[in-house]
Amino acid sequence: MGSIEEEFEWVRRTFFPRWDKKREWNLVLLDEGYGAAGRCDWHDRTIKIFDNEKPTGDPLTVLLIHEIAHAVARSGHFKMWTNRMELAARLAERLGKSELARLLRADAHGYLDAPHSYTAAEIYNRIGEALIDCPDVSFEGLLEGISREFGAMPPRDILRRYKLVRRVYDTHRDRRQRALLLREQAMQRVGIVTD
Repeated sequence: MGSIEEEFEWVRRTFFPRWDKKREWNLVLLDEGYGAAGRCDWHDRTIKIFDNEKPTGDPLTVLLIHEIAHAVARSGHFKMWTNRMELAARLAERLGKSELARLLRADAHGYLDAPHSYTAAEIYNRIGEALIDCPDVSFEGLLEGISREFGAMPPRDILRRYKLVRRVYDTHRDRRQRALLLREQAMQRVGIVTD
């Protein structure tokens, strides 16, 4: 096998020939993925492979198919993505790559078997925590963070499944800003000057 870039091009041509005809998506190799082997970044139109994993052979092919399937399906580890992984496994079988097909199915089924259904309360509580940790985070930045934290669920899926996300964000942000203002006013009343 050649380089990761050559394998990316082979996977693109072989498994996703109709995807990204305008070549808007790029492959990026990064040093650290904080435990992840790869990531599909819709915002940047980038497939990110993290060097800390250094996959080769079929595991690299599975990783590239996994991440591109996210781009094609515009989905996290849900039905559209799982269906796309199954199509790739069937094509691998037709190409005589039975071990690759087995690995693709095992990868997809690993996500199907894993608990990944989050309650609205868990998502909404995390929004409040995120605003405490990073009070200046934008709504879009918050959605990206939740997307990464909760199984690469795309922001649009978060908005569709958890209808109050924007309202919860606005409420927590407003409360935080009000609390900071009250704190500053109280400090000024007792003679403490703030910048």
